[in-house]
Amino acid sequence: MNLFFAHFENNQAILDEKETHHLQKVLRLGKNDKVLVTDGKGKMFEGHVLEITKKQSLISLGKEREIQNNFPELSVAFAPTKSNERSEILIEKIVELGVRNIFPITSFHSERRKINVERWQKIADAATKQSLKAHRCQLHDLQDFKNFLSLKKNLENKFIAHCNSAIPTSLLKNVLSPGEDSLILIGPEGDFSQDEIHTAIDLGYKSISFGNQRFRTETAGIYFASVYNFLNTFRA
Repeated sequence: MNLFFAHFENNQAILDEKETHHLQKVLRLGKNDKVLVTDGKGKMFEGHVLEITKKQSLISLGKEREIQNNFPELSVAFAPTKSNERSEILIEKIVELGVRNIFPITSFHSERRKINVERWQKIADAATKQSLKAHRCQLHDLQDFKNFLSLKKNLENKFIAHCNSAIPTSLLKNVLSPGEDSLILIGPEGDFSQDEIHTAIDLGYKSISFGNQRFRTETAGIYFASVYNFLNTFRA
């Protein structure tokens, strides 16, 4: 069954105009067809189409789906790559792996300082639906590295990944704790500057490496999300 974002009200789900267009015009679904609906906040139900108008669709709610791998919140902040396609691959894959928030950031060595947030949110939404996730990933506006560091001050499980051998690091496997909300900072192709790394560490970020492996920006993000997914899947 296809998954749609919806607003829940009086034992019904309401699809907005955009979701209705996708249901009717793209997927060619109609009255009485079975669908899945989510509020994007962790709830998912089976249902069937009751009514379709130009502006909205009504879905009758049936059985609630038990959400597998309902992980803690993982956020990824990354410096967009010069190749927009590689950034979009990163977004698609980490959303499929369960990332809830994506923060594009600019740093000293950034090669891309303009992005299309609306397009990237569409990619994230499509990945959410494809992988049947009950939480909608939020794509945030592009912001400066130092401004971003003022956020998430109270989060304990936050990391900055880098390749600067002059700054001590811990291996990811030794510091990542399953079952806790987490945040990872991934730098641009030229890495974070030394000042940026020290600033993050001073604000409580844990300095980490991926061992002897050196990854591109998108690979580093996918790698971290994969390890996080694996550890939380099997933590019980």
